[in-house]
Amino acid sequence: MRPLWTPWRMPYILGIKSTAGCVFCDEVLVEREGPSLIIHRGDRAFVILNLYPYATGHLMVVPYRHVASLHDLDQEETAEMTDLLGAAEKIAERELGVRVLHVGINVGRCAGAGVEGHIHIHLVPGAEPSDSASVGGDEPPEALELTRDRLARAWVAAHGGRGDHSGDS
Repeated sequence: MRPLWTPWRMPYILGIKSTAGCVFCDEVLVEREGPSLIIHRGDRAFVILNLYPYATGHLMVVPYRHVASLHDLDQEETAEMTDLLGAAEKIAERELGVRVLHVGINVGRCAGAGVEGHIHIHLVPGAEPSDSASVGGDEPPEALELTRDRLARAWVAAHGGRGDHSGDS
């Protein structure tokens, strides 16, 4: 397995991030000056780009409700998150050309959760089709705004639904 080299994640690794509030709740509730990183807003959950991605197209599926673990989700939230995860997988495959995707859930800091207290599912494109054990790649990902615009447009085209091009739903 190749080593993971993601220097653009250094501000996150070094702890240069806001610790006040929940980043997911803030992303949904607080009006931002720039465009949101949200790709799609569903009824009970949303799809968002990771601010500190391992690779281009590192997405997360997040419930609106602030709950800490899977067993805290109700059936409707679980169903919608699963549906959104499947749709995100198709968009990543079609739009980014990835054939290897890693899906993961970290519950609690010891498990590697960077955001504790608000459950979320990661969908991370793999390094290359022949290396299913690696995540990320050697090159920095494209600018988040470009990836967000590309994936949001692809989401609307594929699902005819509510993408999030402007930051409002």
